[in-house]
Amino acid sequence: MNEKAVLIGNGINRAISNNVKSWEDLLRDIASSFEVSVDLKNEFKPFPLTFEEILFKNQGKFDLTLTQIKNKIAKVFANTPSNELHKKVVNSGIKNILTTNYDYAFEKAIIQKFQNEEDFTVKSTDETLNSIYRRIRFKEKISKEYNIDKNLNIWHIHGELQQRLSPDKLKKTSRANSIMIGYEHYGAYLVEIQNYIKGNKKKQDKNIFEKIEDENYKPISWIDFFFMRDLHIFGISYDFSEQHLWWLLNYRAKQIKRNKINKKKINNIYYYYIVLTDKCPDDISEYAKQLAKKKMNKAKIDLFESLRVKIVPIEIENNDYKDYFNKVMEMIKNNNASL
Repeated sequence: MNEKAVLIGNGINRAISNNVKSWEDLLRDIASSFEVSVDLKNEFKPFPLTFEEILFKNQGKFDLTLTQIKNKIAKVFANTPSNELHKKVVNSGIKNILTTNYDYAFEKAIIQKFQNEEDFTVKSTDETLNSIYRRIRFKEKISKEYNIDKNLNIWHIHGELQQRLSPDKLKKTSRANSIMIGYEHYGAYLVEIQNYIKGNKKKQDKNIFEKIEDENYKPISWIDFFFMRDLHIFGISYDFSEQHLWWLLNYRAKQIKRNKINKKKINNIYYYYIVLTDKCPDDISEYAKQLAKKKMNKAKIDLFESLRVKIVPIEIENNDYKDYFNKVMEMIKNNNASL
């Protein structure tokens, strides 16, 4: 139970200026390349549905266009560099890093020229679309060569840029196919998550409650960390469109409420959020954005607290997101998240 895990999103890539594209930038590039007109200024339009708007407005064949979009995303993020914050996380001693990012910035923080190839990694999954078991595990010889903890796992929970595929599977799909975009993919993924929670008796796979009670159980999916081990969530918007992530918190809270989980076995989940400044911008449009962001933060915090997630406010100055990450990592290191 003392083993920690972290869930980190795209914030870590953008905390230090390195020309990493935002989701809006990416959508604009994709829409332009497919010559599709899309309103990206409407803050009420979720990004996953905007991907699908582009997909359906395009005149090409559906499956081919979807593959082309995923390949373009893979190309855009292929050169995402690691920064000092990635290095701090991978060198923190935390053995399980969950990330919604498709890129390999965490891996590059260890091996600058990292490629998801047989020379570097152990093949972790046969999934070609979903990512229940998807993780990067380094081969033992690589762990020794680069002084990596052999038990380090980097879980790409929303897919990855270049998944490992056997030659026969590569004929049927692309290496970028696991990249999760669009509500259809989100919905299918949620079904897979629910099936994992239930377990598969035919395959003698335990359900999540049996796993929690098993002292010798070692996590085989990122989903396990929502129910066992302390999970620290930061650098991720936890958008309401990410229904699968909200469902997991909801399901966990429901089972705790029903006393389905032994009180001694309940893990802690922490969400670290930035306390927004009360300073009023002179620009009225900026003020409106700040007000909307505060309302959104309040909505999430209210829901997190009801779902038994511990809220940890982080104060920073001058929008210094690097300071935010450093403070969070220090708190996790010193076990101060509950203060």
